[in-house]
Amino acid sequence: MQKEKGLYAWLSILALISALSVHAAPGDPSPTTFLERAMIVGVGKNIHVIRVPTQDVDGNVKYLDLEITLNVNNTGVVDAATVISAESPQLLTNAFVAGNYEDVTGSQCVLATGVALEGRAALAFNCTGTPIGTINVSWYTGSIAGHPFELDLTGAGIDQIPGHENLSWGKVTFAGDLNSAFNCFSTNNIIGANQVGNILTITNYASDNIVDCGHNFTLLAP
Repeated sequence: MQKEKGLYAWLSILALISALSVHAAPGDPSPTTFLERAMIVGVGKNIHVIRVPTQDVDGNVKYLDLEITLNVNNTGVVDAATVISAESPQLLTNAFVAGNYEDVTGSQCVLATGVALEGRAALAFNCTGTPIGTINVSWYTGSIAGHPFELDLTGAGIDQIPGHENLSWGKVTFAGDLNSAFNCFSTNNIIGANQVGNILTITNYASDNIVDCGHNFTLLAP
């Protein structure tokens, strides 16, 4: 009986995925998602998938935010899942705002902006003596071609990420004595940064083009 319930749960999830899929004709690109490019956060029965690239039958790529809710029956078996999806907001890589920031732990940070060669904005983000580690991060706006960290970025395959131009790219220059600031970042990690409104998001790609983790910081009022 337990095996039958487990099988039913998997069949329910597969049926849900099938209902969301578009069937391709022979020779067309396969509709798919690139979950390895997204940030996945699980809380309770909910799985949040942030900015997952999806590819349609014509090969077009767009970004979705997903919320997957698992149904757990009285015996503790996951027997179904529901998915809510919405198109991710368009990110503006040049919308960084200099000022003071904090995270949910109360860590205090500062973002400074400047101008680099070729008209790029140069950003320096520093959190000093925070509850979960000191961190210094530098990134630049603009394309990967001609980027100050171009060799590191192309070597990690960042230029192969669909929509990589929607982020600004840089590196962790120092991650403090813990060597894992905010339980996420280590020295020399490659990061992608974007800001939407007052929320600055720094995503860690480490040494390849797959998301390892990320952290949000909120701009404080002047």
